[in-house]
Amino acid sequence: FGCKLKGFEIRHGEVDKEFAFLDTAQIKGTFVHSIFENDNFRNYYLKSINPNYNGYNFFEHKKKQINTFIKEMEKYIKLDKIIKKL
Repeated sequence: FGCKLKGFEIRHGEVDKEFAFLDTAQIKGTFVHSIFENDNFRNYYLKSINPNYNGYNFFEHKKKQINTFIKEMEKYIKLDKIIKKL
């Protein structure tokens, strides 16, 4: 794909490594997790499926989602009370 990819597998059983990716005219897929975090790969691959795909910065998106989650949890979890109980 023209770039170095890092990923991992979560599954039970055995799989032939030759089938880590499926790429046919009708079906595209993989069981390798986190490879779409790579902006270069994701943009290249998804543009091969849809030339109108507009990419985004995954790490900025992830950071925003995590910060949103933290702010939401702070509304309901009272850390000071938990720490006092410890």
